[in-house]
Amino acid sequence: MKYRILTITLLSLLISGVYAQTEKKTPAVKPVVAKTKVYRVEAGYTQPLRYGDYVSNTLLHGISLGGTVEYPIKKNIGLVTGLKYSYLFGSKTQLYPNYAEANYSYTGHALDIPVRLSYTVPIFWGLKLFGFAGPNFNFGLAQNTDVVYRDDDDTATAPYVTGGKFNLYKTELNRFSIQLGAGGGIQWKDYRLKAGYDWGLNSISKDKDSPQKLKGWYTTFEYDL
Repeated sequence: MKYRILTITLLSLLISGVYAQTEKKTPAVKPVVAKTKVYRVEAGYTQPLRYGDYVSNTLLHGISLGGTVEYPIKKNIGLVTGLKYSYLFGSKTQLYPNYAEANYSYTGHALDIPVRLSYTVPIFWGLKLFGFAGPNFNFGLAQNTDVVYRDDDDTATAPYVTGGKFNLYKTELNRFSIQLGAGGGIQWKDYRLKAGYDWGLNSISKDKDSPQKLKGWYTTFEYDL
């Protein structure tokens, strides 16, 4: 009887020890952490072009600043939106008959709200390639132009063009441009370099008989916050 009780006690202790060791060796299940949105700040260069069949092209240059946020949808795919401000400037010379010419100087301010689908592919050494496509909504805040007209007699009389300073959104242009664009870039750690192109879909001209659209390319440096 004593041997039976001793045997049962030893077996109980052995089973308890094995169970305790099994519990210790079982790895803890790590909780699944949901992907969160990514905030970025950006600075870059932009080159919008205003063009039409019945007007001369107007090429502008710009410096842009802004921020974006990317919402994850599924693996490697996200939705990117944000707000970008651009300061624009440029100039051109328009020639007319009898050696007359008009010199145009432009300065402007604009906002862009992109809505893009983004796809990211990791490659090697922590580098990633990404591409994006989708609409962009451009809103002009101001588009000022200074016109200086001269003819062959070097006078200020303007039979073809009225000289002076104008805000083109009050005289010639509408502020809102809907665009469709695409682009891509490369990322290393929290640093990204991207470039893209947007094509205007609607006319921004107040004159229905002389439509104008807005398109252009840009390059941007981004940093993940």
